[in-house]
Amino acid sequence: MRSTTTSAEVSFPYLHTAANHLTIRFLTVFFNKSNKSAALISKPYRKTLNRSLFERIRSALIQVQIPETGDREIDLCPWPESVTSNGTLVLRKSNRPEYIRLKDEQIKVDMIVYCTGYRQEFPFIAKQNESGKGKPYPTADMVDVRNIWHSDDPTYAYIGFLRPNLGAIPPLAEMQAQLWVCHLLAPHKIPKALHPRDESHYRLWHLNESRIHYGVDHESYVYQLALDMDAALGALEAVRMGFGPGENAWRIPLVWAFGSGLNTKFRLRGPWKWSGAENVLKGEMWEQIKKRRWLFREYFLFF
Repeated sequence: MRSTTTSAEVSFPYLHTAANHLTIRFLTVFFNKSNKSAALISKPYRKTLNRSLFERIRSALIQVQIPETGDREIDLCPWPESVTSNGTLVLRKSNRPEYIRLKDEQIKVDMIVYCTGYRQEFPFIAKQNESGKGKPYPTADMVDVRNIWHSDDPTYAYIGFLRPNLGAIPPLAEMQAQLWVCHLLAPHKIPKALHPRDESHYRLWHLNESRIHYGVDHESYVYQLALDMDAALGALEAVRMGFGPGENAWRIPLVWAFGSGLNTKFRLRGPWKWSGAENVLKGEMWEQIKKRRWLFREYFLFF
């Protein structure tokens, strides 16, 4: 059985200079979060890949081992224009490699699974209150404070209604809930105003016709929420904690520096400080960090 999937991509802007002109072009990246399917998707393209010397050196240093898949592979496919009466896909013409690879084949499908997502709407929120004050915001992309609530009415919020580029929604939802509750019940714990100018660095660029307008960079977003609550450690603070009392305290600055935006890192200080955060960082999180190649495998295993 042949598996075919349409490609899902995100475009990132980058600067390009040529002939004294500065232009913005888009680098297209294919996001795939499944380790098991990655080898199946990349197989047909690895066969014809003409890699540079730099790419070969990079792969030798940091490339994970790619498992052998035998004769199994997953074809990427452009979004079809139509399906004929006998079940053959009519592909949309383009210059993309997945189209060029499949354009001369007849692809008959047994099943089509629609995974095109959805748009969340809450029409009952669209009605203004009896006094006529406040502006309704029935969809998540209408909020204007940290992708959580609207400045006209902070008493209800959209928790988890965002799309991280990589990472999971639940950890971001936890940070969102912390900031929202803190803003409602203890606003004095938020050291400065939540200004929109601090949001551009975590927002993903999107096309105007895109269905999702609230994509965020996971790491940048969670760190901004931590800064808003004064819960983010500085470098010197992390180092000082490494010299503090307690067993294996030296692990804290290493996890702080080499770990991703783990929520527990932002429970060491701030309004949601937790006494058990240090032990989680020194234990569970450290076990993940020390799996890193080279630095930890070669130099830190003696600890």
